[in-house]
Amino acid sequence: MQFWPQGTSQEEGRLGQTAVIRPRQVLGIYPVFALGAARGLRRMRRMNSTVFSREEVAATLRPIEQATWLPQRAYVDDAVYKEEMRSVFEKEWIALFHHTLLLKIGDYKTMQVAGRPLLFVRDQDKKIRCFVNICRHRGMAIAKGTGNCTRFVCPYHTWAYDLNGRVIRAPLIEKKWQDGHVRLTEVKTEIFIGFVFINFSVDAPSVASKLPSVAADMAAWGEADLDVSFENVYTHKWNWKLMTDNAIEAYHVVGLHGGSAEGDIPTETAYVTAPDDGRTHAIIHMPFAKDKKFKPPGAMDAIGTIPNLPAWMDKEMRWYNLWPCSIIFSREDAIAGYFIVPGDNIDEIQVIITMAMPKEAKNRPEYAAYKNEWAKYQDQIQQEDMVACERLQRSYTGCNEWKPGPYAATEATCWYFHRWYLSRLGITTN
Repeated sequence: MQFWPQGTSQEEGRLGQTAVIRPRQVLGIYPVFALGAARGLRRMRRMNSTVFSREEVAATLRPIEQATWLPQRAYVDDAVYKEEMRSVFEKEWIALFHHTLLLKIGDYKTMQVAGRPLLFVRDQDKKIRCFVNICRHRGMAIAKGTGNCTRFVCPYHTWAYDLNGRVIRAPLIEKKWQDGHVRLTEVKTEIFIGFVFINFSVDAPSVASKLPSVAADMAAWGEADLDVSFENVYTHKWNWKLMTDNAIEAYHVVGLHGGSAEGDIPTETAYVTAPDDGRTHAIIHMPFAKDKKFKPPGAMDAIGTIPNLPAWMDKEMRWYNLWPCSIIFSREDAIAGYFIVPGDNIDEIQVIITMAMPKEAKNRPEYAAYKNEWAKYQDQIQQEDMVACERLQRSYTGCNEWKPGPYAATEATCWYFHRWYLSRLGITTN
């Protein structure tokens, strides 16, 4: 299903495996629905949600021109967050960093994700592995920060582990604990178009199998020889969905980013597509203003060009919003990730913004300045978003006067996301 801005003319194109047709007719700011999508909405049925009643979220499940936002409780109720941990983050893929951040054998980094301490390492076979960062003896963290090593040694009782997570030394303990069959708990890991994704479910289908149209659209970047350029990390005190809602819609660009991005990618021309009817992701399309490109003010247009780029790259920016909280976008010279990492509590998150550029670009004299311009620009955009998110969290937490409002056409990504989210909590479609 697609949502186009008012006044667009008919045009056919391709989006992954989805044919795109721009309708001439719109109702208000919304286009006419495809009949099949409307029928799909009528098939909504009640499942066994433990945190929301059907009545509480009925307005969110309506067709978009009639729907209203998620209820306030979704952002502030600890019981909701506990259920999200079980029904969302125990089962869904989450992107965390570009794989070249761990480039050499033995490179490692630690992270806290959805209440779990994690350890990432590139092993002897050059594969990136993820382990729960707790010793099999008494539960002590065996590593912290980032670095490079040949083995991990628990600081508590000096149990040692190889890069594959096997116990190789357990002082004064029976030899059977040291024969290689005892290992750190491993978390399912996959590299998809260059980014490291994890899933706590051992039965989860691969990222690539869930997102074939995204893989096709982003093939040029996935095949390019890229290297991480920068990584900005932020810690915030608000709910993960609040940050996700903000990041995946184009409606706020005219307000929050009026001086930083609106001139390059105007809100009024933005539109949304969902190639699989929003079951796994939705895409924001933001056509460039005349003679403009999305870039830091005053920066050079690009530091190089990745081979075999799709034709749309010259016309618009696309943000691929992958449920629940991973966002990927690209330029002719880079691929970037905006990753929202749920914390231990309902109002704690990290945001990781990272960009990877062609390796050969690092040899150019202008690379350092160009990289710094992009790092500063992404920080500026995030600082602008932070103002709104902090105030929204305060409003949601401190008062009950807010009543959920409608979705704009350029917030259709949020409508898809909210439907998907509710389905994971037990309210879904056939």
